[in-house]
Amino acid sequence: MLWAYASLKSGTVQVTAILVCLLPGLLFAFWLRGFAMELHTDSFLYRSRFRKTHAALYRDIAELTVSAAAPLTGNPLRGYLKLNSGDSFSINWKVFPREAHDALSQHVRAAV
Repeated sequence: MLWAYASLKSGTVQVTAILVCLLPGLLFAFWLRGFAMELHTDSFLYRSRFRKTHAALYRDIAELTVSAAAPLTGNPLRGYLKLNSGDSFSINWKVFPREAHDALSQHVRAAV
């Protein structure tokens, strides 16, 4: 952003430099936008960029595990959710705040 501002301020617009600076951030924002988690009173919905949307009742969740965590902070990075029906799917935790994992865990524990 600073490069774009300086370029416009100087009167010579360097389009290539501006694109090189802004494009990675825009692509990352577009990628992040593909993920969503909605926690409701009795169910939740998880949407992933490259996989289908999953919805489940908390009482139908048999297990919620974290398969990878950040080494220093312990924040969940990836995990799996197993349903009572035997179905399971992965959750990309690193795109959500830690509070999302904690809230889902609390809902699942309360439903048992």
